[in-house]
Amino acid sequence: MRIFLALALIIFCAIKAYEYFYKDDDSDNLINLLQQPKNIKSRDFTSLFSHVNNRIENVARQTDTQTIQEPQESKEELKEQTPLMLGAILNNSALINNVWYKKGDIINNSNSNFIIIGIYQYNVKLKNMQDSSILTLEVFKPVDGLYLKIN
Repeated sequence: MRIFLALALIIFCAIKAYEYFYKDDDSDNLINLLQQPKNIKSRDFTSLFSHVNNRIENVARQTDTQTIQEPQESKEELKEQTPLMLGAILNNSALINNVWYKKGDIINNSNSNFIIIGIYQYNVKLKNMQDSSILTLEVFKPVDGLYLKIN
């Protein structure tokens, strides 16, 4: 068994030595190949994209013939929407944008009117009177175990 392993090791080393000393280096051939000038035929690929160009032209023609309609509401009628800021909740009243409100009160905010449908410990629920969507305003909720240490 030892003789077989020794013979296999000798053959392996002989093969590696042959490859190291006598094999041609392909990297020089590759560098020479890359440095040679090449004649590459140019090809016309416009036929591959002709259907795309036709589609773009059709869309461009359609948009040219269509008229762009102005919005029905004039820009002067639209006011900038002011954000609703919940400042505090105290005794079933909410301080929103520096005005105190109770449940059922209506808030006129620029282009939208909201009715207060609920005042809770940490939030206030508002209903948009135009589209019946619900908006929730929240105040900071204290974290349990958070203490302020004053030195």
